[in-house]
Amino acid sequence: MKPLLTSAILIALLLLNYQGSKPVNSNTVILPDTALVGVVSLENPNPIEKIIAKYNWPLIDVVNSGWHPYMWLCNSDTTEFARLVFHEGNSKYQFSEIQVTSVKPKKYYPAHVAHFVTESGIQLGKQSAQVITAKGKAHYKNGTTLHYNFGMDAPFVKLYNQAAYHAHYQFDDNDRLVKFYFGFEYP
Repeated sequence: MKPLLTSAILIALLLLNYQGSKPVNSNTVILPDTALVGVVSLENPNPIEKIIAKYNWPLIDVVNSGWHPYMWLCNSDTTEFARLVFHEGNSKYQFSEIQVTSVKPKKYYPAHVAHFVTESGIQLGKQSAQVITAKGKAHYKNGTTLHYNFGMDAPFVKLYNQAAYHAHYQFDDNDRLVKFYFGFEYP
């Protein structure tokens, strides 16, 4: 019950912080996603700790290749995969970026959820109009990808004491969401 209360307070603070703020070229307030429901929240070790603690902290260390350490989770029928990115300086079980795709990685761990869904209802297979309805008009579009970016002066970014936030939604030729990722940029 305590994590639910914490989430409710955070959402209320976000809504208060966003009163009157508008993204570029839109009258809709964009509330950035921070979680895959029931799986992981950015910068918060709950609920992911319950899912991965039994795997003995299975990060793939790829620092030498220029990437941050990460791990992959899969949904119940192994058709969706979530990459959780750990930034140097994070606490154990604390992730700063999340990517969701249907492309199967070499190694992954079960998350025991039917689908990876954000708190605003974004999941693979959605059409671009559905994403725009949920997120507002994109800050910019590059080909078939919608981009949302918030700098260090954005109230949302300040709330988390981060440098910047980004979210990207990539669609196939049939206008179906095939990959999305969101999170905080490494300073």
